[in-house]
Amino acid sequence: MMYDEQAERQLAGGIVSNPRHGCGFDDVDADDFYLPALSRIFALRHRLASVELLDDRIALTALLSGLGEEEVRSLVSATVTMWNFGRWACRVRREAQRRRAMMVCAEVYNRLERGEALEESLRLLERAAA
Repeated sequence: MMYDEQAERQLAGGIVSNPRHGCGFDDVDADDFYLPALSRIFALRHRLASVELLDDRIALTALLSGLGEEEVRSLVSATVTMWNFGRWACRVRREAQRRRAMMVCAEVYNRLERGEALEESLRLLERAAA
């Protein structure tokens, strides 16, 4: 499956370390992540923004994401930027779009294989493109 683990880890670490001010966070959604634990961390963004101390954010993230506290701490310490996460967000979003496109193409292929009309498959592609 296509995904960019490094970019996902950078965004997840950024959410924990700097949930209020990271540029690029609004460019992706939690469902753009392939790795479930990192998606859960990203989904905590607004909740973490109200927590002042980093150690408290790490503990809360570990509790709510299912990752161990040391794993969350390693995400934070491996984050290479404090503010501009736009490049990482772009990479996560691009891979999510590619995964979705592959799923739609697979569905079209399966429908055609079952003998469904080409027009139905084309409508599926048009809905996916909208």
